[in-house]
Amino acid sequence: MAKNYKLILLEILFFYFLAVFQMSFLPHFNFFLKWQISFNLILFFVILINFLNKADSFWGFEAGFLGGFFLDVFSKSPLPLSILFFLILIFFIKKILRDFRTTIKKNLILFFCFVLLFSATFYNFFLNFVLKL
Repeated sequence: MAKNYKLILLEILFFYFLAVFQMSFLPHFNFFLKWQISFNLILFFVILINFLNKADSFWGFEAGFLGGFFLDVFSKSPLPLSILFFLILIFFIKKILRDFRTTIKKNLILFFCFVLLFSATFYNFFLNFVLKL
């Protein structure tokens, strides 16, 4: 039981420092200057944790909640926006991995890249749309 608390504390510290790094250092390196989009490390690690864990594991939802929470705290978006986006994304990833595990296992890296690209694009456009309201 104590090991779970240590893992939770380690995960909280990891996502905290990742959010601080992302919000303070990465905005200076915009990959697409026209749209002001920078690389989202928290989204990358949340998706990576969900792909590396089993489809029935709860750690992915915990990572999504913590990553979304720290992303909302350190950004100008309304508080539950990133949390909700990550939890919905994780729900769909878990469902797809559970239903199509044998089919996706052959092309797991390709599917990971597709999910990362799609979710990063959708997150940035959705966030820009909400902030302009």
